[in-house]
Amino acid sequence: MLLQPLVDNAVKHGISKLYDGGEIQISATAEGPELQLEVKDNGPGMGQPDGPPRTGLGLKVTRERLEALYGQEQSMEFLNPPEGGAAVRICIPFMKPDKGS
Repeated sequence: MLLQPLVDNAVKHGISKLYDGGEIQISATAEGPELQLEVKDNGPGMGQPDGPPRTGLGLKVTRERLEALYGQEQSMEFLNPPEGGAAVRICIPFMKPDKGS
């Protein structure tokens, strides 16, 4: 449920603005003790990602869910990739499953 509002936003604010050729990429990468989840689109981008925090309901709920699950051991950042579009990256603790599970 963490990614669903981000994908919704990528459609609504990203690829729906394009006449043709919309694309959304979803990736998960283990980077040391972190799991990085990223949703990226090839839409018009977000303007200035370092400005005030985004306040839409989906992003608010996602932030609250991250804080409830992981406290300060999480982050969510907004990016304007150099190739264009927009990306949101979530970092949470990476936990390997027990071999007995």
